[in-house]
Amino acid sequence: MRHLPAIVMLSLVLVFPACEDDSGTAVDPMVTVAGVVRNVDDGSFAQGVRVRLWNTSYADDVPTGSDGTYELKVPRGSKLLLFTDDFDAGDDVWFPLVNCDPVPVYANDDMLDVPIHCCPKTVSPNPGSVAIWDNYLANCDDTENGDMFEPHSSAAAKGIFSSLVVSDCSFTLADSINVVTGTPGAPIGYINENVVSFAPAPVASECNIFHPASVSQTGSLGYSQGFFDDSFVGSTITVTVTDNDAARNIDFPASIEVPVAPGTISLLVICVWNGKAINFGEMENRCGW
Repeated sequence: MRHLPAIVMLSLVLVFPACEDDSGTAVDPMVTVAGVVRNVDDGSFAQGVRVRLWNTSYADDVPTGSDGTYELKVPRGSKLLLFTDDFDAGDDVWFPLVNCDPVPVYANDDMLDVPIHCCPKTVSPNPGSVAIWDNYLANCDDTENGDMFEPHSSAAAKGIFSSLVVSDCSFTLADSINVVTGTPGAPIGYINENVVSFAPAPVASECNIFHPASVSQTGSLGYSQGFFDDSFVGSTITVTVTDNDAARNIDFPASIEVPVAPGTISLLVICVWNGKAINFGEMENRCGW
């Protein structure tokens, strides 16, 4: 946000017959999905990233340039789960990341402004999310929290789940949010941003950046985090998000299905508008980011 197993995708040559709408006009079975990829750590344009539709061969074979733009064709009606990485073991600077939405999106027409993220594969002494995670897993987990997470590095996890709830156009993280999966081998902890820094090595205060699951996202700011262990099986988790602040009472979906894979970040960004959870792309348009 590692050394990843090779990802092999078979590129299939498919022929789609043209279909027609009610007027008899031929409809292209493929639609265009395009937008900008940003570095999830600092919001800058992510250069050298390729974008794929999750679990398919549909991909943008042109890496993003300095402006972070991408464009790919996908079958009309595809569920929009966009997977970002450099897909190049020889120049492996990005960590695989699946962009997840609380409300499913389907590409029924061209979508030319779909904002997504990728995560740099930061390691000490470089700053960044992955460096923080790996420092914690290797040096601090069993010190304060009773070994909440079994893996000792992000790369060793059977899946990585990261979610945050932002409550306004300033991208302020909401507190008092509870996130659970109820899935064996998929524990969830909470990062307290008051003690998170992008230092190259953990200090004493950072050894408790992951609160026990009973704490939830309390404090001034926080977000949920999971590193799944070897007992986890499956390719998806069902996430339940609830608001512990009764006065605020944010309306979250009853459940959210999130794809999970070894050595891959599943990033769930939930935005709140007028007390209701909406997708990041919708929030970006409303706020003019």
